[in-house]
Amino acid sequence: MKPYPYYVSDATTADVIDCLRRLVNASGRAAEVGRRLWVAVEAGHLAIRTHPFSCAPLTYHHLPDDLAHEFATASMMILKGDLNYRRLVGDCEWPSTAPFAALSAYWPSPLAVLRTLKSDVIVGITRETLSDLDATGETWRTNRTRALIQARA
Repeated sequence: MKPYPYYVSDATTADVIDCLRRLVNASGRAAEVGRRLWVAVEAGHLAIRTHPFSCAPLTYHHLPDDLAHEFATASMMILKGDLNYRRLVGDCEWPSTAPFAALSAYWPSPLAVLRTLKSDVIVGITRETLSDLDATGETWRTNRTRALIQARA
């Protein structure tokens, strides 16, 4: 989440609160999830915070000390989005088979990343998967038709 929109799809604190309100007022399972999230926020188990670094043109290798210390206390960090993924792995054209765990080892806590592929940067995939995707003839790295979830302890 960003203190102000840095990229077209960025969420701000107001966006997150609005989303939670909509979930709480929805019906069925969505309302149940919304209530659980709202209670977690009120109890301090889920924090909605921003930091100026979120909008800095730097990779996460340059995390300020205050964020690195805060993230180190998390049982799991979840990063979402193509830009956050690129910031995590240094926005370099690594070999696609380069180990995700090694390139994100500096991150101070267990980590999961969720992204829709919108750029050439990708790591941690097997040679077989890479070969299969390349064989489709599609621009699979950038055409937004593929998504990726990667995690490490």
